Amino acid sequence: MLLYWKIPTQSEKPELERSGRIISGFDINRKWDAKKLHSELSSLFTGEMEGMYFEIVKNSGGTLLRPNIPTGKDIDSKLLLKSIAPSGCVYLRLLEELPESMMDPSDKQLEVSPFTFEEGKSDILHQSDGNGGDDLFVDLSKPTHSCDSDVGVEFQHISDTNADSSTNAGSVFTTHATGAKDQGLSDPVEVLKFLQKEIVTGRALEVTSCEEVIEGETNYITVDRENVLETTFSELECITNYRKTFQVDFMGEECVDQGGPRKEWIRLMNQSIKEKYFDHGLRPLLGQDCFFVGIMMAVALLQNGQLPVLVEESMLQQIVSSGDCSDPCVRQIRQGLEELGMLSALQQLPMLLYLLRPQAQHKMSVSMLLQIMKPKFSEKGSNALKKEKEVYQVFVKYVREVAASRRVCGQTTLDLSHILQFATGSAEEPVLGFGLAPSLEFILPT
Repeated sequence: MLLYWKIPTQSEKPELERSGRIISGFDINRKWDAKKLHSELSSLFTGEMEGMYFEIVKNSGGTLLRPNIPTGKDIDSKLLLKSIAPSGCVYLRLLEELPESMMDPSDKQLEVSPFTFEEGKSDILHQSDGNGGDDLFVDLSKPTHSCDSDVGVEFQHISDTNADSSTNAGSVFTTHATGAKDQGLSDPVEVLKFLQKEIVTGRALEVTSCEEVIEGETNYITVDRENVLETTFSELECITNYRKTFQVDFMGEECVDQGGPRKEWIRLMNQSIKEKYFDHGLRPLLGQDCFFVGIMMAVALLQNGQLPVLVEESMLQQIVSSGDCSDPCVRQIRQGLEELGMLSALQQLPMLLYLLRPQAQHKMSVSMLLQIMKPKFSEKGSNALKKEKEVYQVFVKYVREVAASRRVCGQTTLDLSHILQFATGSAEEPVLGFGLAPSLEFILPT
């Protein structure tokens, strides 16, 4: 007998699939209200399940709980996909009879939405007891394709009771970890490069030649620089495959993302996430956002962004621990990391933890900046070379003044990272380097 207050294990899933209790390929429109959502979900029930009532439950660390929703609040599709099932796997508990608290005594029809739960009820759902207490598992897999259109859904395995992941990236990552070990990789940078090649899909992350035109599928997102957290999380809700290369467009700005805007986006997100979620400690009130915090930490690592050095060592160890955790924020971060297989990576290849610690970041120096941004001089003996060297000397002087904190822009005292940021979108050299090294080119008047 299955314990239906727990999510199904790998051994239980085949039988559930054969009996039609795991359903895939279901489309949800994010504009559906509670009534429409209830009607569409009801249409899934056929055969012996036809006509049965149901309620939505939430996966909390492998345990199925009634969602904590205020009395009178209905579950529409937006609330469902954002707060109750951000990873895309929705659980429905079947009921042969509707509870009396949800019945209209005059016509025995629904008076209160079955998506609304009274305060004070027990949170834990019990196993099948012969009274219709059974579970139908509807796998929505990912939140959305588009905020304004129906969602095409892909089937994914539901994770085991003790697992936090519901994605293929996590389920197959053992192969990647084994591959890294078989090749004798021990340097964290080499391991990360290997994982990037195995996990990231779609368009190439970096341009390697000025003549190259990079093509391929991307996760195209539009974000507001002044409201980067909210607009990014809104866009991430609409992504179905986080492993694809992200292509970033800043609202109101003219740019083509060949790697630079993505690096700048990751840098801005790292800064905002650290300030809101970690500088003052994790807060359960913000727990629903932490799934996307984990997503962004994984994206920053795998897509050549600024390293996500966001948390203290004690919190880092709590996140990567393989044991159960009662903190809902930590559980959501784990799930987000595992969307791209990075929780498994950090657990099985602990040398990667170095990249999440402060010592992995190196303060920019004058010599480092000048080595990164090398000048392209004209040929020796040319008339242009002398003028180019004079201009370059002015640039070197400017760099030294910035290093000495003698240059200001508005209310901000500039440092060397601002120069690199202006040129590349990144405030530091990516741990895997630039695909096409930045350079200084001289344009002479004609």
